[in-house]
Amino acid sequence: MRFQNKCLLQRLFSKIPYGDLCNYVMQRYVTKSLPQTEEKFKKRYANAIRHRETYEKLSSKPIAKLQVETTGEASSLIEHARNRLESILSELEENVNRIATLSLTSTGSMSHTLG
Repeated sequence: MRFQNKCLLQRLFSKIPYGDLCNYVMQRYVTKSLPQTEEKFKKRYANAIRHRETYEKLSSKPIAKLQVETTGEASSLIEHARNRLESILSELEENVNRIATLSLTSTGSMSHTLG
């Protein structure tokens, strides 16, 4: 499946009820990008460990000191994800303030917002 199509589907799933479930089903059964079994997961994990061990054996630079640089499309996706996360956190804070205000008002306490 093309990367752009997956992005569009994930965007759609983020806007519909039960989108997280739809995304899971899509990744598990259509793109098969999620492990299907515990055995397959263990194989992927073991493979990742072997890659890391091979890197550490052959490289002069410690893996902990590596820095990943992104350019082009990956960079813009990371920026979009960061902006979206900030938007979600802002919306969450507004909702918490609204709920706190309603809760304090309904119990007869003085209205107060968080933050």
